Amino acid sequence: GRLKVLGTQQALKNKFGKGYTLNLILNGNRIEQVLEYVKSQIHIEAEITFMQGKNVRMMIPYKGLILKRVFNALISDVASSNAGIQQWVLSQSSLEDVFISVAQDEL
Repeated sequence: GRLKVLGTQQALKNKFGKGYTLNLILNGNRIEQVLEYVKSQIHIEAEITFMQGKNVRMMIPYKGLILKRVFNALISDVASSNAGIQQWVLSQSSLEDVFISVAQDEL
């Protein structure tokens, strides 16, 4: 088979990407609190995609996401005190994620 896509990296990410990836390092094992916090303050459809020790990776859909709200929620004192978020990184879907998504849709 042949897979063909056309567009800039950003256009492909916008069209085929699933959303943003939020990587968190927590103070202790507060998975329940952090999931509740992210769903209530950032996006109701956020989901955990990876957990190992104090590291948590979440997928946050593009649809309905307001970046200002994300940053305000993550830098607030409540994020560290109630949810136990020590460090965070927010990133777009990678181009590799986009190609994997497109390839899975073709199967």
